[in-house]
Amino acid sequence: MERGIGKMKKVLLLGLLLMVIVVMVGGGGAKEPAAKAPTTPAAATVANVASAWVINSDLMDSAVYRIDVATNKQSAKIPFEGAPGGIAVSPEGVWVTDFANDKLVRIDPASHKIAASVKVGKGPKPVVIGAGSVWVGNSNDGTVSRIDIASNSVTATIQVTNTAVNGLCFADNAVW
Repeated sequence: MERGIGKMKKVLLLGLLLMVIVVMVGGGGAKEPAAKAPTTPAAATVANVASAWVINSDLMDSAVYRIDVATNKQSAKIPFEGAPGGIAVSPEGVWVTDFANDKLVRIDPASHKIAASVKVGKGPKPVVIGAGSVWVGNSNDGTVSRIDIASNSVTATIQVTNTAVNGLCFADNAVW
């Protein structure tokens, strides 16, 4: 039975393997420089804490973890019913796809509680944010769902392929 630091390393490794770390820059006090990636927009402020957000899809312990990047320590564990498949962070919340239940969940980063749940296509995995929307790739039906951030509702479902949608990117004001 794994305990303590060994389990934390396993959780972090699983999160990295799932390509789901999103680093946020804090907004209170002195400003930290935004991540330097040429196609990445400036990092958003979420609850005034510089954080990395990680999902764990372990069937026995599905959760969303918040890591304080200043201390490299877990600052929150949010239990997740279902199977998290992807994660994206905006000033409005932490957005996590639930592959098992065909939905997108918005977590309030201040309270660490689920603030909204939106039904999307079948088998949602990748999720990105852009143009005032959250975009979800639905792996089991070849569609992309566009969700309005303000209303937490699907505004469009776009058929893009007859096979799985396993990755999305928002760049140059477009979803790729």
